[in-house]
Order: sequence, then C-alpha cells, then structure tokens
Amino acid sequence: MDELRWAKDAWTHARCELDVDLQHNSELIKLITSYTANLRGEVKTVARDKVADIYGFEVSAKPAVIDHNRSRVNMLRTGDTFVWRKRGKDLASCQGLYEAKIFQTIANKVYFKGPTDDGVALRGSYEPFPIVGIALIATAVQCAIDEWAKGTHTKITFTDSAYSAEYTRHLRNLERYNKKSPEVVNSICTRLFEDGCVAAGVKLSKAIEVVPDIMGDDIFARAAADFEARGGRVSDCEDEDEDEMDDN
Repeated sequence: MDELRWAKDAWTHARCELDVDLQHNSELIKLITSYTANLRGEVKTVARDKVADIYGFEVSAKPAVIDHNRSRVNMLRTGDTFVWRKRGKDLASCQGLYEAKIFQTIANKVYFKGPTDDGVALRGSYEPFPIVGIALIATAVQCAIDEWAKGTHTKITFTDSAYSAEYTRHLRNLERYNKKSPEVVNSICTRLFEDGCVAAGVKLSKAIEVVPDIMGDDIFARAAADFEARGGRVSDCEDEDEDEMDDN
C-alpha cells in the first residue's frame, strides 16, 4: 500500500472511530504522510545503529573482513534468517520466528522511550504491539543489513518506493503466522508491549482479580432460617463480627 492511500485510509478510520464529520484534504494528507516519513526514518536510524553489533558486521578495509560481511548478509537474508531469535544452520533449525532480539531493542528506542511516548500513551493501540509495527521494524532491519551487502557499509535510503514490497511481504508473513498460530503471535506482540513498558519505566497495573461467587442457594436458605430463628430481628449480639473460621 502506498503512503497516499494509507494516509487516506488512516484518516477515514480515525474519523469513524472518533465520530468526527471532517473529510480529509491535501494539507491533512500531507501532514499524515510527513509523520510516516519521520517514523520510518527514526526506525531505520535505530536499526542502522544496532545491526552491526547484533549481527556481527565490522568496518575494515581487509579483504577477509569484507568477505565476512558479505557472507553474513547472504546468510541473514537467505530465507529471512535475521527475523529468527535463534539462527541455526538452516531454516529447519531456527527458533523463534519474528522474535529476533533486535526487534525489542528497536521498539524500545522508537515507541517506548519514556512514560509519555506513543507505546505507553496510546496503550489502546499498542497493547498488544501491532503486527504492522513488527513488519515495519523487520523491514528497517532488512534495509540496514542490505547496507553491508558489498562488504563495507554503504548507506541506503529507507524509502517507501524502495521497500514497500518488502514491508508488504513481512506483513503478509505475519498475518499468515497469526492465522495459523494466533496464540503464538499474540504472545510475541504482548511481550513486545510489556517489555517496552518496562524500558519506558512504566509499571503496568495488574488486572483486578475476580473472586468467584462462593454463595449458593443453600447459604441463602440457611441465613433466612437463622433470621427466622431470631424472631425476625436483626442480630444485636455483643460477639457479632467475630471470626470463627479456620484460616488454614
């Protein structure tokens, strides 16, 4: 999906969600697309900063190092090995699809920089972390890896025209994965959000534990019989409210 179409769809979705009768115009669409460009640039910048250390690229003029970098790119890009948490000798031995540690690192730096950052402030949209966000991060990492394809580092501009097809591919893979194993993908997305909040210095409030209803009809019947036995009067005994139940 190109940015223009995405921006129009995003505006339509927001308008319906907020029940605001305001049609988009060229200025609003330009504002939205400028934000996507800024976000894309921020994600790519963080990816570029982290890829060399995490995936083992080195800056050197030595032929052996250059060959090593080329080999690393080939290995990481073949079958998208870089998206796995634990890379094996082949795809069959890889573990943790779309769980690469760099994904969390980038999410923390982009969406969870602090308590007021988007990932926390817009909790309704980021809990669990959206798969479109994972797709964007994966595409940015791919672009950062591609910068080492010649064996030395060469900057590549992370544009929509150059990488939209790759983004769509990652997104489709994630959607198919989610359809096949929704509980797994949900756990991945939830973990990204929860660990992101920790990185942002935010303590998540736990859901209130619901105590199951333990009173049955027999209890109500016994209470009514007791009330009648006391002559239909509310108890005024001095020892009321005392605990006689065994805590063990």
